[in-house]
Amino acid sequence: MDEKSSFEQWITAVLDGDVTRVKSLFESHPELADRVNEQAFSFDSSAVFHCRNNLPLIDLLLEHGADLNQKTGWSAGGFGILEGISPQVAEPLIERGAIVDIWAAVSLDMVE
Repeated sequence: MDEKSSFEQWITAVLDGDVTRVKSLFESHPELADRVNEQAFSFDSSAVFHCRNNLPLIDLLLEHGADLNQKTGWSAGGFGILEGISPQVAEPLIERGAIVDIWAAVSLDMVE
């Protein structure tokens, strides 16, 4: 049986929303911070896009260089972190630096 690489373990921990495990992996494999923005999740999204409902994990990822404003790489068109979520979920992301572009504004009914 093949052992999972540290990056594969990190992806699993992010998918599970396991803040403790993600932190441990960053500590034992500091090179993972260089890959924090890789589009390794569904729709070619990054970790912050995948876990945008998990603020403790978002904060940990931000500490390691995550970009809240990176669009997904989905071939049908990229999405931002603020698209398709409620204003209540968006608010703390905006406070952390997520930019409300035109697509997010429409999605959040913030057209003013």
